[in-house]
Amino acid sequence: DIERKKQVENFLSSLSQKHPCIEINTKEVSPNFDLRKIYEAVEQSLFLQKSPLTFILQHYDKVVSNYYKTIKKNENITFRSRSYSEEELSSLFDNLDEVEL
Repeated sequence: DIERKKQVENFLSSLSQKHPCIEINTKEVSPNFDLRKIYEAVEQSLFLQKSPLTFILQHYDKVVSNYYKTIKKNENITFRSRSYSEEELSSLFDNLDEVEL
């Protein structure tokens, strides 16, 4: 289909201009792939911005599900420790002496 071919050409051109480190090593893109989702995923991943296009396409499902998304430092994805009083701990466990740490 001529329209899809033009979309793929525009996609590849935009991708290579915005992210010159991506090696455009194929021009074959499955018609089932959502080009916009791929582009958005690449925008959010430093890893993908340095990966060959064949890798991105081979891992399409992971790419569009944001598996490779770069987590920024200001995204608060941390675990916080909490201090419990003896009463709180005893309410959590039947016998504190049997708790393995």
